[in-house]
Amino acid sequence: IENGKPIGIVTEKDLISKIVERNKVPSKVTIEEVMTHPIITINPHTSLRDAAMIMIKRGIRRLPIVDNSGNLVGIITDSDILGVSLDLGEFAALITENAVGYASIEPEEESYTPGICERCGKYTDRLITVNGMKLCEDCAESEG
Repeated sequence: IENGKPIGIVTEKDLISKIVERNKVPSKVTIEEVMTHPIITINPHTSLRDAAMIMIKRGIRRLPIVDNSGNLVGIITDSDILGVSLDLGEFAALITENAVGYASIEPEEESYTPGICERCGKYTDRLITVNGMKLCEDCAESEG
């Protein structure tokens, strides 16, 4: 943040691709080196549906919220959106309609489909049916 305005964001993806995959020593890397910038932001008047669409189309899980002056006023996450009144079926449909670039890989024993895990509520492109429930891989492991 510079003068109240966000200039970048650091995500798990940034840490993995810019530190771990490049075998860098974390204590010698600055935030500036790994942050994504410029960042994608929304304003407080953006609808939840529009925020969800931005996240889906851009492949991001967090969106900084800025006021008309560009000052940071909050951050919304994919979990926040799933936790409120947005219809999960609609959200799953948005994700499915707008999913880009994932390959359909069919393993021999299990069939995967995209959607929202019935246990944790997170979107995944690899739902597994376990005991009649559609689960992400993490929840499926704990179920099995």
